[in-house]
Amino acid sequence: MCSSDLMPAGNIGLKTPSITEILPNPTGTGNDTTDEFVELYNPNSVAFELSGFSLITGSTSTHSYIFPSGTKIPPNSFAAYYSAETSLSLSNSGGQTKLLDPFGNSIALSNIYSSAKEGQSWALAKGKWYWTTTPTPSKANIIKE
Repeated sequence: MCSSDLMPAGNIGLKTPSITEILPNPTGTGNDTTDEFVELYNPNSVAFELSGFSLITGSTSTHSYIFPSGTKIPPNSFAAYYSAETSLSLSNSGGQTKLLDPFGNSIALSNIYSSAKEGQSWALAKGKWYWTTTPTPSKANIIKE
C-alpha cells in the first residue's frame, strides 16, 4: 500500500464533507474548461484533509480528479473546485458527482441531474437538490428557480 492510499490521520472521527453544488453549464462568457465547478462543504469544527480523496463526475462516461497532498477544506466552510484546476468535465445533459475516500469508497454524492440550463447550478438545500439561477461558489446556497 502506498502512502497516497492512506486516510489522513486528522480525519479519523470527523464527519465526511458533502457535495453541495455543481455548475455544469456556465453562463455568458463562462467557459466549461475553466468555469465549471463542484463545491464541497466541511461540517466539522476543524479542517478536513482531502489528500488522496477523489472527485468523480459523469454517469455513463466518468472523469476523476485526485486531490493533491495538503489539500484541506477549512472548518465549517464551503470550497469550490473549478475545472481549470481539476480538469473535470461536467455533462450539460445529465450527470452525477461523487466524492471517494483514498480507498475508493463513495462517501458523498449528488443526486443525478437532468439537462442543465445555462448559468444554473445544481444545489443542495435543506436536504434536497434544486436547480438555481444563483450559483454561489464557496458560499451557502441560494435557491432561486
